[in-house]
Amino acid sequence: TLDGTFNPDFSQVEADAGQITVNERFELLLPEKRPFFLEGTDIFEMPKQLVYTRSIADPVGAAKLSGKVGGVSVAYLGALDEGQGSGSDHAVNLVRLKGDVGRSSTLGAVYTDRTLDGDDFNRVMGADGRFVLGGRYALDLMAAASADATAEEGPRWGSLFRARLARAGRNLSLS
Repeated sequence: TLDGTFNPDFSQVEADAGQITVNERFELLLPEKRPFFLEGTDIFEMPKQLVYTRSIADPVGAAKLSGKVGGVSVAYLGALDEGQGSGSDHAVNLVRLKGDVGRSSTLGAVYTDRTLDGDDFNRVMGADGRFVLGGRYALDLMAAASADATAEEGPRWGSLFRARLARAGRNLSLS
């Protein structure tokens, strides 16, 4: 499936509820309400949220491509986001692969890239899996790494690891 939009008008989208911000260190994560970014993007869902389409604030244009090849679901979302204050546009690319392993297990990978002026960027790469063991247990695993660079600050790196074992009503969670 291929969807695209050029200079979209999101004025008809329901406004966000007002929020009081006390901690200015972290951005508010608001739910996505724009139809183009809602439809067919459930494949980007992971145990920990790595894809946040609300950061594409003012898209000049965007395209989504999704489908299934064999037992592997594939999705791509690309957008050109109008620069806020910098006068330069941001290129945003998201790629997700998610494959079936056996009858009820999955294995996936994600890559996100946001580039501004060639030197400034944010990239995230991750892998996740859900493995059903013996019909009673489910093991969720996830690992991700991020790289962020600006001309002023240089590169920064980060990582995320998550494991969760669940059994019919009982949970053991390690993060």
